[in-house]
Amino acid sequence: MCGGSKRERLAAIGALSGLLLGATPSHAAEAAENDAPCVVHVMPSNVPGEWRRAGLELSHRVRQWPAPDRDCRELLVEITNGSAMLTITTKDGRRAQRLVATPSALVPAASALAVSVETTVPAASSPGAPTAEARSAEPQPPASGSGLVWLGGGLRMGAPGVFFAPVLRGAAALTVGAWEIGTFVDGAPQHWLAADDIPPRFTMWSFSSGINAGRREPLGALDLVAGMMFGACFVHQWSTTEELHDGKVEIDEEEGDGVDLQLGGYLGIATPRRANVRLRTQVEITLPLAHPGDTRELDSDLPPLPGWSLTGVVGVELGAP
Repeated sequence: MCGGSKRERLAAIGALSGLLLGATPSHAAEAAENDAPCVVHVMPSNVPGEWRRAGLELSHRVRQWPAPDRDCRELLVEITNGSAMLTITTKDGRRAQRLVATPSALVPAASALAVSVETTVPAASSPGAPTAEARSAEPQPPASGSGLVWLGGGLRMGAPGVFFAPVLRGAAALTVGAWEIGTFVDGAPQHWLAADDIPPRFTMWSFSSGINAGRREPLGALDLVAGMMFGACFVHQWSTTEELHDGKVEIDEEEGDGVDLQLGGYLGIATPRRANVRLRTQVEITLPLAHPGDTRELDSDLPPLPGWSLTGVVGVELGAP
């Protein structure tokens, strides 16, 4: 039998009820937190193309992860220069990171981190660090740029009035995100014409310079590069004819110079894409703006300039992509 007055027994029952009622919301909140889905943040939020689609797919996949064996409170995807840094924060505040090279690898990498966090760093070790929500609300700086140099050589064919010429190429570019903006210089020291009526002792050389702008898109182990070119081509032609008249040798020289503004496009690859030294191959087609598809004469005694040209270049690309 328990002793004490009726008033004391009622007070004890009231205190016990208060403790039980006070603990219930706390346990409910803890259970709700454990059952909360993993939140995905992609930075920058306006990233285009394959990375955007990969982020949307990851947001959809995390809702299907089984709750008992997935320890994830937040997934942060920070995209910079064609790759992404994936950071997972567990429900107890541990963190782990992994570099993801391609959009297709984002979902498998996140799934692997959620199952087993290899690098554990308590969130409390960085007091005052902004949360992912706060970072996503901040204005993001533009993607940093990097420079590259491209040196190579190839072969150029022009038509109509078919000619062939070796080409030496020097180029430099700045990459900003997926964009590539640069300048190029070409030299073709000699042209050979595929014709029967070539003037005697004929020589022809050309020099080109201009700018290019295009995109670099990751495609497995390589970068696919494509864009437009605009420049000017300077051409020099020269021919010498020797004739004997009255016992004397007469030398007749024909010479012509011309400049064509040209517009064209290019398509190529650079591999391996993550290396600082890459093999780059490129195919280009250009048209002279003054006579696209048609020939132009510098002199009636000299071969006409072609109306279009096709160039293939192979070289070495140096610098961060």
